[in-house]
Amino acid sequence: MLEVDSLAAVVSARGDGLRPASRWSRVSGSRPKPAVSPDAELLDELVGELLSFEDQARAVLKYPPRPSGARGAVARSRAVAWLVDHLESVLAAAAAGPAELVKGALGWESRLRRLVEDEPPSWTPARCSCGDRNLRWDARVGYFVCGACGNHVSEVEERGLVAEEAE
Repeated sequence: MLEVDSLAAVVSARGDGLRPASRWSRVSGSRPKPAVSPDAELLDELVGELLSFEDQARAVLKYPPRPSGARGAVARSRAVAWLVDHLESVLAAAAAGPAELVKGALGWESRLRRLVEDEPPSWTPARCSCGDRNLRWDARVGYFVCGACGNHVSEVEERGLVAEEAE
């Protein structure tokens, strides 16, 4: 979750959130208005999902509702901080959807990593088919490699293994 927040901050810092207006969007006598960039739309979607999950978790755990406000970087960081701070309770409450949170966080991490062109983590908690938890990222081959048996696991397969274990 914290990695998602930091990657989102990197994506957010890349631009102003706007793309230039098309020359076709102008009507005579009006000033062209810039459109929202794909990065800004993606970050808004992320914030929406985080706030929605936080709201669901607060309701299930009988916590007071979160303070209302803007849907920007501050709201994203607050939602991540609250979820991380109450992670044990959130994951223990079956109705809050712990697998949904894990899958969502892993999915967002992958999407944001691709946007910032970042490598996957050097180690993963996924279990290899041999049963060992010793998968390390090898940038030369572009796969996670098991230290015990030498098995190669793709990044997509690794995410699936982590999500499967979370359920």
